[in-house]
Amino acid sequence: MLERSSQVDAEAYAGIRAERTALDNEIHQLREELNFYRGIMSPSTAKVGLQAQDFVVEPVAGSPDQVQIRLMLVQIKNNQQLARGNLEMTLSGEQDGQPRQYRMEQLSIAKLSGIKYRFRYFQPVEDIWLLPQGFHPRQLNVKAVAANAKQPALEWTFSWPDNGADAGEVMQDVGTQTD
Repeated sequence: MLERSSQVDAEAYAGIRAERTALDNEIHQLREELNFYRGIMSPSTAKVGLQAQDFVVEPVAGSPDQVQIRLMLVQIKNNQQLARGNLEMTLSGEQDGQPRQYRMEQLSIAKLSGIKYRFRYFQPVEDIWLLPQGFHPRQLNVKAVAANAKQPALEWTFSWPDNGADAGEVMQDVGTQTD
């Protein structure tokens, strides 16, 4: 009877521990979302205008050479007008020991030459890319060309995750804006 009671207690404790871990993960995710929305609605130190942020690369399950790229375009403070334009991306790295660059349309499974954006507050950007054999990416250059010709193009550079990272792990880095 003592053994059975001990087993029941151990199982209950394991269930509570698993539930607590799941709730902690959910709280963490909700806090990240809240910080994201706070940054859009009332940024304190962020630059005004269009920003690219939250660059994430995830391997596509079942395909070792395919990756899903995601980033978020955000319009900070100046969100009374729509941000409109086209995003162009270039991936730089090494292939066979030589520097190499690939444009988005060379990598995109959907053969996208650019991604149109049109939003007031934010817009997620996603695509699946097929990386060439032997290519080791180093950085992603993102260029936003506004529909209004009077506005200058904006560029951000994101570091690509190291090749030594676990293939199943979500990899992310922050970008920098150059005017």
